[in-house]
This record gives sequence, C-alpha cells and structure tokens, in this order.
Amino acid sequence: RDGARFATLDTKEMNAMPYISLHTWDTATGEALLQNLLSGNDGFFRLSPDGSRIFFQAPPAGFAGGWEYDSATLTWLSYLYLINPYKGGYLFAYSPDNARLALANTGGGVDLFALDTHQLTESLAIDSRVLAIAYHPDSIRLAVASEDGKATIWDTRTGEMRTSLPGMFRGASAIAYSPDGQLLAIGS
Repeated sequence: RDGARFATLDTKEMNAMPYISLHTWDTATGEALLQNLLSGNDGFFRLSPDGSRIFFQAPPAGFAGGWEYDSATLTWLSYLYLINPYKGGYLFAYSPDNARLALANTGGGVDLFALDTHQLTESLAIDSRVLAIAYHPDSIRLAVASEDGKATIWDTRTGEMRTSLPGMFRGASAIAYSPDGQLLAIGS
C-alpha cells in the first residue's frame, strides 16, 4: 500500500516447456527484489496489504508458496504440499490488517494462518467446494462463496458462521467487499 514494491508476471518458454517468471521490484530504485521461475503456463500472485509478503502460484503444476521480503524466506510450502489444489490452483486472501492468510482447502473448508508465525489458527468447515473468498475491511469477517450456491459470512476469530445468504450464487467466481464494508458483491 505504500507503493514501495510492485510485481510483474510474464510467461516464457524454455526447452519447449512453459514457465512463468515472477518479479518483484523496488519502485524507488528499479532493483529486482525477487525473481522466481515457476513451471506452468498460467499463474497469479498477491502482495500482502503492507507489501512485506507475496503469495504466488502456478497452476496446473500446482506450485505455490509465499515469500517474506524482510527475512528473505520462502514460506507455506510444507502446508501446501499437504493439500491438493483445486483445478486452477489455490484460493487465498490476506486480511486487511496483514495478520492472517486464508487458504481454501480441497476438503471444503478454509484454513486461517497467522502471518507472523505461519501457524494454523482456525479452520472453517464449509459444506461445499469453495469458489471465492474475501476479507471484510474489519479483518474479522470472511465472505465465502461455495459450489452449492451459498455465500456465507464467517467470524475468523471464533470460526463460527455469522450469516448464510440464500443459495443463488452457483458458479460464483468472485466475491468482494466495498472499501467501507457496507456492500458485498458476488459475481460469476
């Protein structure tokens, strides 16, 4: 959010194999802070709200991980090897307060991790495959759209569902809160 870093992603081919090149740059100096080459022909990434971390993935190969700039550490790999990504990869969201990472798992749930310790703090039991997730600006509520057409709002401190919206969101591929948290948009 401070604009000190930005990231780019492009595709390359080496030895007739598709690769993704992920770069993170210092905006003041133009210096490359991170360069990662991932196998696959598609990928995406997200910087944490404070810009200190990046989470990336390269489906269909399934490689995903995180990078912590301050400690120059690759993270999340031990957890990610335990779960199989959905077709298309992992679903994830950073909390706006930069304290947690939410990762949808293949068992129909969302696992919440503390970013400072990388420890699992809560698991949300969703009754169906998760299609999209988004944190509320308060960093407490998490909206989840699932394959059964439901949209649910969860309290990430207690792991309890607060609200279940009627099952009319089949095929939802995106969910987002407005900046003030008053509106929730769900789209496909």
